Amino acid sequence: MITALTERSVSVAGKPIFFAEAGAGPAVVMLHGGGPGASGVSNYSRNIDALAARFRVIVPDMPGYGRSVKRVDRHDPFGYLADMTRGLLDQLGVTTAHLVGNSYGGAAALRLALDTPHRVDKLVLMGPGGIGTTRGAPTAGLNSLLSYYGGDGPSRDKLEAFIRNYLVYDGASVPDELIDLRYQASIDPEVVANPPLRRPSGPLALRTLWRMDLTRDKRLRRLRTPVGSRRQGQQARRRPAAARHDAQCRVGDDLAHRPLDAVGTRRVVQPAGQRIPRHSLGVRQMIFGRVHLGYIVIETRKFADWRRFGRDAIGLHVDDTLADVMRFRLDDNDCRFLLQRGAGEDVTALGWQLDDHAVFDEVVSRVTRRGVPVTEGTAEEAQLRGVERLARFPGPNGMAQEIFTRAGSAATPLTMAVRGGFVTGEAGIGHVAITTKKPHQMRGYYNTVFDARLSDFIDETLSGVKVKIRFLRVNQRHHSVAIAAANRAPINPIRTRIQHLNVQVADLDDMTDSYQRVKQLGFRMALGVGQHTNDRELSYYAETPSGFEWEVGWNPIVVDERTWEPTTHRGISIWGHRPEGQTIIDKLTQFKAAAASLRRREDTVPALSGAGIPD
Repeated sequence: MITALTERSVSVAGKPIFFAEAGAGPAVVMLHGGGPGASGVSNYSRNIDALAARFRVIVPDMPGYGRSVKRVDRHDPFGYLADMTRGLLDQLGVTTAHLVGNSYGGAAALRLALDTPHRVDKLVLMGPGGIGTTRGAPTAGLNSLLSYYGGDGPSRDKLEAFIRNYLVYDGASVPDELIDLRYQASIDPEVVANPPLRRPSGPLALRTLWRMDLTRDKRLRRLRTPVGSRRQGQQARRRPAAARHDAQCRVGDDLAHRPLDAVGTRRVVQPAGQRIPRHSLGVRQMIFGRVHLGYIVIETRKFADWRRFGRDAIGLHVDDTLADVMRFRLDDNDCRFLLQRGAGEDVTALGWQLDDHAVFDEVVSRVTRRGVPVTEGTAEEAQLRGVERLARFPGPNGMAQEIFTRAGSAATPLTMAVRGGFVTGEAGIGHVAITTKKPHQMRGYYNTVFDARLSDFIDETLSGVKVKIRFLRVNQRHHSVAIAAANRAPINPIRTRIQHLNVQVADLDDMTDSYQRVKQLGFRMALGVGQHTNDRELSYYAETPSGFEWEVGWNPIVVDERTWEPTTHRGISIWGHRPEGQTIIDKLTQFKAAAASLRRREDTVPALSGAGIPD
């Protein structure tokens, strides 16, 4: 098991590079191979502990893989990888490092040493790519690797054939579970749309192939960096294929690219039939699409006002049979909004439903592995929420994150003014919008915990302040979390932990009817009916008794993961969403909250947010 492993992302040339690190001392950078579904920690999970005892071990996800940027320069791939790795070292203040490169990572390490030899102390190359690739026909294993995303596209059968027949010495020893996890990582839609390792094509293909064969680089003969390489049957500490330690560096056929175990690298074979825990494999299980916003917990003293607002205005089913507790329902679930008596007048927790126990265990592992405590919910707490297997851990803005595996069905039928019902199910109950002074860290938090993906940005000017909003999704819903922050100003003008929450009705008439009820019952309308630029949802915003806003929407777009590309929109609305009834007192209250936020420390849960994800 890996101990004291820190994970975060940094911006290199404006693109996110994710890495893990452990230990202290001289820097060792470990660059992983290019097999489908690969990542840094999964490649080197068995090596990090031993090296971290003596070195500062830095293990990035290479561009195109894991949680790093998914696009790679097609015209000079190894040069691009070298540049991004060197940029990572610059961001970390590392002037020189030892480089360990496996396969694809070996080519990147060697190219970095050729470009900037003064930055590389020693090289360890394992079946490096870029060695003699234009001097002979590619091997069957390399053909299998390069064709994975071609033809009919990626498949588990293709991956299994590559791993069992070419990647390891004893293919039968590889557990099915490992293949399943690598396959899930390999079909990330962003990767499928931009495979990092593919055959060069187009009019510049020959030039690209030439650049990718590092044996044709004249600088290789002058390289004096000590190189340790691994090949079948022996280990040599040498420059690539040098006959003598005092000879000039030369390259021969014995280092032609071959998969990792085919060149004699150390393997760990699990006894047949023994299940390998995911954490020992070092593979991050993908949980995107298996996470859904399930409920929201609110602390308030204004039960009477909330009853009128939730039941009579918005049109929810109310359950207020318990003392000091009120619950609202949108569907058959026991509880979607839990109101508990208290002075906060704020949201205190978000509840996330996870598809099964395996996803639950994965989230708990991600959180506890980084030293953040996870508390098991009591039977009473689970019963109030109407859920099974409840746990909670700290979240940004002091808002707890709760997770559960299954929601109970209510025994009583729904009684709601919203006749057509609300849209929930696989998309969850809606979304929350959060204002923050540290948007990149908040985005990093939700990426670390729930594999949240960026849907798009909105740039807007509100009351003279330029604001950027980041929209994150965890399933097909366009966004489950929106993160808003003032540009270049460390202020947060919102008193509450969320700025608004959103629910979606199935029928347009239900949206317009609830809009009229809100106004007729005397609740303040924050923004009138309008349509958003990014998700095209028609909606309005009403102010709740606790002060944050409640958006009721209709007909937002659903994200198609095969084609979706993040973009930036100008302004939050195509039309409408005009402020209604806002007074100078409201403005002054916001300015006062913004001024107070300058002195208030904002907790981002650094162990989970890391350095954040830059825009």
